[in-house]
Amino acid sequence: MKRFPATLMLCSLTLTSCQYLRLPEPYPTDDEARPSSAYSAAEMSPMQQTAKSTLLADNEQLRDQLSLALEDRRKLTTALSQEQDELTQLRQQCKDREDAIAQLSEQLASTKKQLADMTAERDKMANDRKALAEMYALEKKQRLAFEKELLEREIAERTHQRDQP
Repeated sequence: MKRFPATLMLCSLTLTSCQYLRLPEPYPTDDEARPSSAYSAAEMSPMQQTAKSTLLADNEQLRDQLSLALEDRRKLTTALSQEQDELTQLRQQCKDREDAIAQLSEQLASTKKQLADMTAERDKMANDRKALAEMYALEKKQRLAFEKELLEREIAERTHQRDQP
């Protein structure tokens, strides 16, 4: 993966150095019977021919490296695209989960509030029940005291009536 920038830089430097030698572009093909007028075989010295063959070999090597670099670039572009898609999916999942957490937090708060309300109502009912039990016990005590007093009066009246002939 790290080979791509270095290869690209090497290709650009080598191509730039080839431009200074002013080789004809495009290179002659087999279809062309005559050599370029600028560099005919008779006019080239052995050093120039060696340089030309070296440059042609370097050019082939650079083309191979460039094709590899382009292939690596396509692979990297594809991988980057896939990573970006995955990142988008992960961000969406994260957002969905954050929304779910927020919703559950709201439900939890609502449930806690209901629980607090129900606990307060239960405590109030327990206090009311206790107060009612105390009131019932007091009323029963008062009724029993009143009935006792009535019975005592009735007994006293009957006793008084028996004592009176």
